[in-house]
Amino acid sequence: MHLDEIRLAIRPRNILECLDLAFLFWGRHFLGLTIAAALALFPVIWLHLVWLAPSENPYIFLLYACMEAPWVTLPITIYLGQITFSQRFSIKKAFQTFFAPRVFISLFLFLVLLRFICLITIVLFPMVLLGMYYLNPIILLEQPSVTQVWSRRSAMNSRTLARILAFVVTDFCILVAGYYFLSQLFRGISSLWDGHYTFKLSSFPAEEWWTLVGWEELLAFWLTMCFIAVFRFITYLDCRIRREGWDVELKLRAEASHFAHRESA
Repeated sequence: MHLDEIRLAIRPRNILECLDLAFLFWGRHFLGLTIAAALALFPVIWLHLVWLAPSENPYIFLLYACMEAPWVTLPITIYLGQITFSQRFSIKKAFQTFFAPRVFISLFLFLVLLRFICLITIVLFPMVLLGMYYLNPIILLEQPSVTQVWSRRSAMNSRTLARILAFVVTDFCILVAGYYFLSQLFRGISSLWDGHYTFKLSSFPAEEWWTLVGWEELLAFWLTMCFIAVFRFITYLDCRIRREGWDVELKLRAEASHFAHRESA
């Protein structure tokens, strides 16, 4: 990884700046991010509409969403990693990343087995929200060995619990707002297509908030999750900038280059 080739300004950012950068990323790479999101959205929406019966139990809905979220956002993380660190996207490299033995095994162990154990025990649920916040980009972008994944996660999370908690609260606010407005928009489009336009902003019916009975609600929910994946990628970069001193390293490189140029003159 070459820091001078990363396509963003390397400096620490606050939460609002990270959110603003997430919007800029989505705008600049709209086509690529949309295709990456579609690769996972179509299968998961089809799965919910055809195979998974809607449940009125909020815990069952939460279990589904938490287990599926890392896999839905996986193509987006791989795409963002390539365009940020490599400046171009390679389908071949993306497949090599996903099917690399250490990556695939780590995904299964930590994002399937460990995640499921934490969710069904309920008591360990905060571990999913806070302890595994950076786990997806760590596995996909850094590709540590299976035995080093958890120690790398611990290093990223060390002394940043309050900041991660603030990120999680921001994620939740984005999810609620995005789901509400997108679901209303898609319902309006659907009613217009059916010939009985009834678009209006309404409150959340309790039974529809959890069940996600139609494609409008499912698409709104997962599109919002895809944007949250972009936001989480930005926060992951911010954490590495702060912990590994990328901004300081670039400044030292610039000073060293300036000094060397002056000495040779």
